[in-house]
Amino acid sequence: MTEHVEYMSGTFPVALVRSGDGFEIKSLQIAPEGAINIEIRKGLEDLTCLSVAGRANATAELVEGGDLTQFFNDIFSAVSGITTFPSDVETPAVEVLARSDVVAMIAVSGLPTRAALADYTDGLADRILALPGVSRASVSGITDREFQVAFDEATLRQHGLSSSDITGALTSRSLSRPLGDAELKAGSITLRYADVRRSVAELEDLIVLQTSAGGVVRLGDIATVTLSDKNPDISSYINGVQAAIITFSKSKEDDSIRVYNAVEKLLEAERATYPDTLSLSVIANNTTELNERLALIVKNIAMGLVLVFTTMWLFFSIREALWISAALPVSFLGSLFIMSVFGITINMITLVALLMAVGLIMDDSIVIAENIDNWRRKGASATEAAWRGTVEVMPGVVSSFLTTVAVFGPLMFMTGRLGVILKFIPTVLLITLALSLIEGFLILPHHLSHAGGDGPEGHENRRAAQMLKRFKEGVVLPVAGWLAKWRYATLGSVIALLMLALSLVVSGTIKVIPFPSSESDTIIARVALTDGIARERTIQTVEQLVAGLIRVNADLSPNTQGQAPLVDRVLVEYGTNSEVKNNGSNTATVTVDLLPSSQRNVAADDVVEAWRRATGPMPDLVQSSFAQSVRGPAGADLDVELRGHDLHQLETAASELLARLLEREDVIEAHQDLYGGQQELQFALTTYGYAVGLTPKMLSDQLRAAFEGAETDSFRVNQSNLTVRAQLSQTVQTLSELEQFPIRLAGGEQVALSSVAEMKMTRGYPVISRKNGMAMARLTGQIDGSKVTSAQISKVVTDELGPALVAKYPGIEIGIGGATEEQNKSQSSLGKLMGLGLIGVYMILAFQFRSYALPLVVMPAIPFALVGSILAHWALGLAIAMPSMIGFASLSGIVVNNSILFLTFFQTHLEKGDYQKAALNAARARFRPILLSTLTTFAGLVPIIFDSSPQVQILVPLVVSVAFGLLASMVMVVLVFPSLISIYFDWASLARWTRAFDKSSVDEALRVAGEKPAG
Repeated sequence: MTEHVEYMSGTFPVALVRSGDGFEIKSLQIAPEGAINIEIRKGLEDLTCLSVAGRANATAELVEGGDLTQFFNDIFSAVSGITTFPSDVETPAVEVLARSDVVAMIAVSGLPTRAALADYTDGLADRILALPGVSRASVSGITDREFQVAFDEATLRQHGLSSSDITGALTSRSLSRPLGDAELKAGSITLRYADVRRSVAELEDLIVLQTSAGGVVRLGDIATVTLSDKNPDISSYINGVQAAIITFSKSKEDDSIRVYNAVEKLLEAERATYPDTLSLSVIANNTTELNERLALIVKNIAMGLVLVFTTMWLFFSIREALWISAALPVSFLGSLFIMSVFGITINMITLVALLMAVGLIMDDSIVIAENIDNWRRKGASATEAAWRGTVEVMPGVVSSFLTTVAVFGPLMFMTGRLGVILKFIPTVLLITLALSLIEGFLILPHHLSHAGGDGPEGHENRRAAQMLKRFKEGVVLPVAGWLAKWRYATLGSVIALLMLALSLVVSGTIKVIPFPSSESDTIIARVALTDGIARERTIQTVEQLVAGLIRVNADLSPNTQGQAPLVDRVLVEYGTNSEVKNNGSNTATVTVDLLPSSQRNVAADDVVEAWRRATGPMPDLVQSSFAQSVRGPAGADLDVELRGHDLHQLETAASELLARLLEREDVIEAHQDLYGGQQELQFALTTYGYAVGLTPKMLSDQLRAAFEGAETDSFRVNQSNLTVRAQLSQTVQTLSELEQFPIRLAGGEQVALSSVAEMKMTRGYPVISRKNGMAMARLTGQIDGSKVTSAQISKVVTDELGPALVAKYPGIEIGIGGATEEQNKSQSSLGKLMGLGLIGVYMILAFQFRSYALPLVVMPAIPFALVGSILAHWALGLAIAMPSMIGFASLSGIVVNNSILFLTFFQTHLEKGDYQKAALNAARARFRPILLSTLTTFAGLVPIIFDSSPQVQILVPLVVSVAFGLLASMVMVVLVFPSLISIYFDWASLARWTRAFDKSSVDEALRVAGEKPAG
């Protein structure tokens, strides 16, 4: 079981690491934009390059439907063929971006020292990774460690050494290298040089120099070796106690719950080993939410089954009701088996597909059972009734299945990020319906032939059946007859009602959003302050966040069951923010575990908004976000890309657009990713510097050795990386001291830095992004969904704010991404595929009824079903989202099913009378089956509609679309269809080319209408 659909991305990052270059230079030299773009034009959707301090990467995205393997090979070949990288760039790595299915996080705390915490966490992560099903166990919240070798220039001069001699000794004398094989008489042995120094004592013992007198100078004699934190800015705290975090993920084939249980069992053993000191807390546990959702859906399905059975029992014997209702569990169990064979996991999307299948399954079962019951009422034996009743409706049921395939089959090829996820709905749905068809034709008739029942007249004597019959004869049929009499007014009213419903959507009265928000038990605040700001300011900002959270906890805890504290635990991580590219002392993330949704009466979104208000304005802020941990697949609410060639112009334009957006009340928060960073001091050699023999490389090497050092070794211990770094000890605290920093000349003399180099203070960019060859600034943010939608705010940018900005800053381009882009992609794909599906439905109906015109009588029922769905969204205050649209699509199959069977019975009755009587007789024959299938489907879905649990709210739009659309389609088929058929035969004399069920049926229809049959 998984919480989300598994899928592979067609995106490939090319990562490179380099130290010391200026940002703008590095962006041009390292990011292999031009080379890759030339070599992989085929299949390339977008190429985005990112440059931050010390590293760069290029991300290539495959077009929809492209060849993933070929695309990867093209990228790999293109990158491998680049020969223009600077010499100190590491070998670039190319990999596929796949969605990581995180199971949970573990906070480790309670150990006496930071070193002990790091050692234990690394070992625990290694043990977790060894468990079956765990694909990854990464450590965060605590920095990697580093062996720092610090030396001063004066000591080196005493021994005639330079900083390059130190780095050279560390590189060449701490070594492990295979030397080949030696063939000896006793056999072959492998040779290896192995003298690796990986402890403070071993490094101090390393020989750096042998004197002429035969003595040796060891590293510990001239340098200080310490093991310390590589990046002190990275730290984490769980409820105020220092902690380290392990995040573990599962492999695609494994079950989230099973993997979590295995890890939990390991944690219990660890706690038993360290009972007094160790604390292992599970945070951001996705399996908790998965279990809750599964339990809620299973509960609602069970309630639906009970209601379905109860509804059937009103009209059938208890045994017949049981066998008819059994179609649901039989089809579901069979579907789960086939899903496991094809590697389809049980998740929210596949469970929704099973839920949607309820109506279609029950429709087929009720049609067959009702017709079998009809034959029994005519006096046929149980076996004969089962045979005749099934065979009579078989063509209509098979045709209904084929039309459902025609509607849902194309949806399996939806594109866009939403489409990749939602296309699993038609896949699972068609599997379930195929199994229900087998059950309905082969299993159900057999059971009904032995079910006994109440005898030929028993069903009719039931009180519910008698009441329904009186209602049908006294209300339904007279109304249908009256509407048929005023058929053109009826048609006009139906069209007007459809236009009214559509106007609610077009006018914005009913909002259209990409995806409804999902309920999570974890909320997160992320902040980034001005680049280069002191860590103390970041700590103060986090304290402000925590203080706001404490107030929210005090205010909202009474809304939890038993008035338990709303906040379960708080994790603070310094040096981490997943929404910015350059993490450091200016970034932090606060993760809050709330009580499970089943134990609180307040939604996570409401807690997030209360936390934002309680925190208030935060000084020196560059970026902030408050959100649930689970985000929809569509992306950010507000996502605007500004592209150009002048970075400074681009930053100015982005800042102006950001300011205009933040003035709006419907924009909650927004930020840009292109902004000036911390101050940067740039150097250039003076004429005197050149005169004394210095070169730019000599100067930069000395400054780099002093302020960054040289990494001479890197190795992995458990899940952590350890490095060895050598650098000059420097105590520069002011610019004046920096100006006097000693620079060594080729002859060994020293001069002040200010005498050989010019210094200029400027401000660089901590992050530079480029997309398809142009520099890019990206604005992302969150909107108030009660006031505006993603599409509406995007339209404000493109139609109102954008044109003025482009006019003011020539060369700037504006594009929309995020939720709006994904919504447009998926809606466009859904519209095209739905059109293709409706063409398929038309072709099937035209073939079945051998008429080009009769399908046009059936298919208007599809848009009329939308009336019920749209009006229900409006009445319940719901926005139309992608799940709503999938519900609309599923309605097409159900509505067409009822329409096909209505016309099948109409054909039978047309042989006995005129078309108006035949239509009313078909309505009489089909009313109870249609009513029963509608009521059972509605009964199966209604528990979810009125379930107040936040976990099921994501399903409500889909369920509302199906349930209320069915009610509208029932009215359409039973009451309006006789009017449409009457209109069809009114025009039959003007369209003699139209052939209905067969020529004799048309001739008979024309004869009754007073026309001469065609020859």
